[in-house]
Amino acid sequence: MSRDFAPVSPAIWGSRAFLSLPSDGRVLMLYLICGPHQNSAGCCRIREGYALADLGWQAEQYRRALADVVQADLVMHDPARDCQESCA
Repeated sequence: MSRDFAPVSPAIWGSRAFLSLPSDGRVLMLYLICGPHQNSAGCCRIREGYALADLGWQAEQYRRALADVVQADLVMHDPARDCQESCA
């Protein structure tokens, strides 16, 4: 069963970490919070290609925004577990 509703608290707009992000970082954060790749525990396992297609971004734009979101301590990212094209 897929989730039909993903609440995004209005408090995000009062978060210093969120507001410190450049606009691409904010878009990525909102995508991670309520996008199609989140599971019921709030974790995402997103192949880079999926995010690029969903957001209409180039790889460098996505990687820069992801680095910004990680640097702001809004998400944890494990590059060693990044899913490559050969992932099942």
